[in-house]
Amino acid sequence: VQNKILLIKRNIKLSQIAQCQILFINYSKKNQLKKILRISQKHAILTISEIKNFAQQNGHIRLFLNQENTLSLEVNLSAIKQSQLKISSRILTIATIVSSSAKGEK
Repeated sequence: VQNKILLIKRNIKLSQIAQCQILFINYSKKNQLKKILRISQKHAILTISEIKNFAQQNGHIRLFLNQENTLSLEVNLSAIKQSQLKISSRILTIATIVSSSAKGEK
């Protein structure tokens, strides 16, 4: 992508998370979510998932199909800023902005 190498790895170990720049967290990793987010927050890693309430649990971007069966985004802007990342204003115009809840669930 733009003269940069794009390397996609699947099923990485927790010890390898720090090597990522973007991390997609699959639903199968739901039981490890808190640990994964804690590790990723120590580094400037953009986290994306399909897990319900992901953004409310301090994840960055949740992708899901809405009731009209179209792709929707939930973005936790404060979590992104906390990770010292920036997000395009163009993405924010199509996303729903959410915040972290006290327990990580809505």
